Amino acid sequence: MIDSVTGVILTGGKSSRMGKNKALLPYNGKRLMDAPIEILTRIFSKVILSVRDPLDYADDALPQIADQHAGIGPMGGICSVLKSGYRRIFCVACDMPFLNEALIAHLCGFTEFDAVIPVWEKREEMLHAVYSDALVPIFEQAILSGRYRLTHALASARVRYIEQNEIRQFDPLGKSFKNVNTPDDYEKL
Repeated sequence: MIDSVTGVILTGGKSSRMGKNKALLPYNGKRLMDAPIEILTRIFSKVILSVRDPLDYADDALPQIADQHAGIGPMGGICSVLKSGYRRIFCVACDMPFLNEALIAHLCGFTEFDAVIPVWEKREEMLHAVYSDALVPIFEQAILSGRYRLTHALASARVRYIEQNEIRQFDPLGKSFKNVNTPDDYEKL
């Protein structure tokens, strides 16, 4: 169990391409978000939900942090969680059911960085990453400036990028980064 990092499932997105809350979609007899919850609770001693509206998940036993910056994307949820007193968090989107425990543990091992971001097929996987509370001032400044892209905010931070060849040691096919954005994605799942 990892005690020094808190697992966070980001559920506050608009699901605009899906047309409905994808976290609650049925998957393997449960909700889609239950897949990452089950995996993270095996890895981390503390797991929380980052939510837009706590009423959406009122029956969930996991602690919840409401998004203080609703409608601006993942940065708002991540910043809200870090401002709530969590020093280091591993964030994952609620629609990523194929997480790899060994890869997550590997990412959490880089403690000297403000963020640890995997890069798969030349794409930074910002919603499968580790963030530290040292980023709060950077995120707050970006939010005040109306710049909500995580990649831009992290330009001045100490970031460790985990490249594809390193990821392949744990997840050869990159299944960890598969997510469900559209009805077609959901149908394939």
